[in-house]
Amino acid sequence: MKICFYSVHDPEPTVGGIERFCLNLIPELQKKHDIFFCCLHQHRREPLTGVVMCKLPDTTPINSSKNKEVLHNFLLENNIDILLAHSYNPICENSILGTNVRLIYEHHSEPRALGLDAFDLLAEQRYNALQGGSIFPYLYSLLKFPISYLARNYRKGKHLKKMYDVCDQFVLLSPHFLSIFKRYAKIKKLDHASYISNPVKPIINTVDYTLKKKQILVVSRMELRAKRIDRILHIWKKLQSEFDDWELVIVGDGPRYHFFLDLAQKLNLKRVLFTGAQDPSDFYKESPILCLTSTHEGFGLVLVEAQQHGCVPVAFSSYASVRDIITHGKNGMLVRPFSIKQYVNTLRWLITHPNEREEMGRNGELSAQRFNPTSIAKQWDALFQRVMDTPKHKVSS
Repeated sequence: MKICFYSVHDPEPTVGGIERFCLNLIPELQKKHDIFFCCLHQHRREPLTGVVMCKLPDTTPINSSKNKEVLHNFLLENNIDILLAHSYNPICENSILGTNVRLIYEHHSEPRALGLDAFDLLAEQRYNALQGGSIFPYLYSLLKFPISYLARNYRKGKHLKKMYDVCDQFVLLSPHFLSIFKRYAKIKKLDHASYISNPVKPIINTVDYTLKKKQILVVSRMELRAKRIDRILHIWKKLQSEFDDWELVIVGDGPRYHFFLDLAQKLNLKRVLFTGAQDPSDFYKESPILCLTSTHEGFGLVLVEAQQHGCVPVAFSSYASVRDIITHGKNGMLVRPFSIKQYVNTLRWLITHPNEREEMGRNGELSAQRFNPTSIAKQWDALFQRVMDTPKHKVSS
């Protein structure tokens, strides 16, 4: 089959999780399919081997008529069978009108993400007030929070329903998300929804636990909403004096990078290294512990990447799919949302129990094999065949 990926960014691994997902899956799919890729932003100097690229001309507005025309022509000229979209853009369903192209939407977020972001918006405005900004936006948001939360959930539900109604298959990242999705989108029967976990590229070399340094690792996009890097900074403040031979290493870039640098300075944090955008592989190898302090995730790719390298992941149990990856106390640790005190105690225990920590690391190496790209690609192969064997979903113009 001929499969065309659509995403905001091309598969550059330093950009984020969706891009690493594409990079991990495409080589396996190429064993059976011809792969094409359409995006808004191109970062790679050279395209992936054997992948035909198409960059859309307009980055704003992304749903421009020019983008629709370019994508439509690209699909027709290359006889594409399936358009696999990893982010929502109306041009996806519009560009396949009058064609035999099937549309698959893969939703990389927790279905409740927009509503949960309301909590982080409050935190963002509180930080702005503390930095000398006006306190009134924060107080106003606090007063209208119940209405804002319900409104966000309503909008998110309508958005999900729209995506579901226009596609041939809607793919989530966890079986736990199916019931949440059905409830939020108010769908009576999920007759074309399924789930497939993210693939994680296996590492070639075995883990050498003697290389592990006394460092706690964070790999994340530098954002306040959802990612909440501020939480790990406050957690580290409570641990840094107690473990003065350990350090905190934060890998990643994003719109709030300098905000977190300033916050670390204001909190008088010691031994904190912000690396910027880097390939995290070597950091996983050197780190015994990975921290994720997100409010929500679609999957949490960094958790599996850490497990592959014998790096024990710690995360809040605030989103359903985290339990697909972490079995508490066996291959990682889960913390009650959003208890800073419990998170601190969890890290303290891991730091002071190296033997148990290494055992968890070895268990993580084994459990991460479930997400091998070869196994995940077989699930996609079966889905592609099922979609092509089913009459095309009717989308009205």
